[in-house]
Amino acid sequence: MHDLLADRAPAHLSSTVRAGLVGAAHGNPAAALGFLSSLTPEQVRGEHALPDPLPLTARSRAAWLAPYEELPDDARRILLLGALAADPRVHLLLDAAREPEDPEPAPSVATLEPAEERGLVRVDGDTLVFPDPLLREAVVQATPAGRLRAAHRALAGVTDREHAPVDFARHAARGAEAPDADLADRIAAAARRAKRLAGPLAASHTNERAADLTPDPDERACRLATASHESHLAGEPERAARLLGRARPLAVSDRRRAVVALIQAEFETCDSNAVDAAERLYAAGRDLVPHDRGLALRALVRSADSASYAGDPVRHARATELAVPLVRPDDPPSMRLIAAFLEGCTVSFRGDYVNSTPLLREAIRLSHGMSAPSELVWAGICGLRLGDAPFVRTVTSRARESARSRGNTSSCPRRWPSSSSPSSGAGASRPPPGPP
Repeated sequence: MHDLLADRAPAHLSSTVRAGLVGAAHGNPAAALGFLSSLTPEQVRGEHALPDPLPLTARSRAAWLAPYEELPDDARRILLLGALAADPRVHLLLDAAREPEDPEPAPSVATLEPAEERGLVRVDGDTLVFPDPLLREAVVQATPAGRLRAAHRALAGVTDREHAPVDFARHAARGAEAPDADLADRIAAAARRAKRLAGPLAASHTNERAADLTPDPDERACRLATASHESHLAGEPERAARLLGRARPLAVSDRRRAVVALIQAEFETCDSNAVDAAERLYAAGRDLVPHDRGLALRALVRSADSASYAGDPVRHARATELAVPLVRPDDPPSMRLIAAFLEGCTVSFRGDYVNSTPLLREAIRLSHGMSAPSELVWAGICGLRLGDAPFVRTVTSRARESARSRGNTSSCPRRWPSSSSPSSGAGASRPPPGPP
């Protein structure tokens, strides 16, 4: 099938695109050629993203749907719900298919018998299985938009938002008729749950859904910026840039604009020189001071990190001087760790290793029990300056494993310098970006 697609392509067919078409066709050459015919030359070459989902041709849809159209209405409704569900559990589909005011008997597993007899689906325990995945796609693509929204709303009503927050958010958002502040709040809450259960990329998609339903532009900017940052953490820089581009013109308040500037500066730390990154992060931190001490502190510590990477003690000290007074004795350990880390590194940068030692050790002490990759990396830098190579290996391994377990690919520590030079910069690769 790969060679067939390459022969029929109107332009050079990207290997990634070819693999995507083959996967979507599920072994059906006619479907693969139909998908290919719907693409622009830019999509064929891989310069533009493929449609999601890839559209079946009208002729293909008609062929797959002929036996489906012969089914009774209640059976077709359950098959549509099953086609939309990520995990089509039969008992949930039956619950979603019930019409409270319908005088007819409630649907049951027996309702699916006509579809089973035609081989369109089979019931495997409590799961509805489509033997031909393309039939599933054809059912969705052939259904009018209003009926699709109603089906998504029905599925949202039976989906457990605690245990399946991503599915709940997808159905709730696709079932909405218009922007809805209350529904957007529920989906944003599901995004927080999704981040814990499924990682930052799932949370990013869920926050984008919440943003699309948010009527207030400034709040929409906040949710888009959050989705952008989570996409960046998940190693999706192009998507992150697109989302931040949508957020920027919507940001009305000074705080929101400063947050967008911070995220933009975070993105640029990997692509710009360290001095420019330090300047941008310092400016973002300074602008956040009146609005959010925690975010300001995060921006300033990353400004100092970039200055350290560049071997620039002046910019490092400037960020430290603004950051340390922001921290109070009753602040959380993570904030007090940053203050001790910054002050200890600044004193060490001056060559005063004796007076830097208590500060660096305090930062290490505060890191005990923490699991966030950024805090562990900063603790590792403290150990590096103290010449404690075994601790550095242990804590940076923990940071890497923590980042991987959270799906934060951009937070994985990479290379570290030799611990023999306590006056060196923070690391041979910049410390990872963390949550703003």
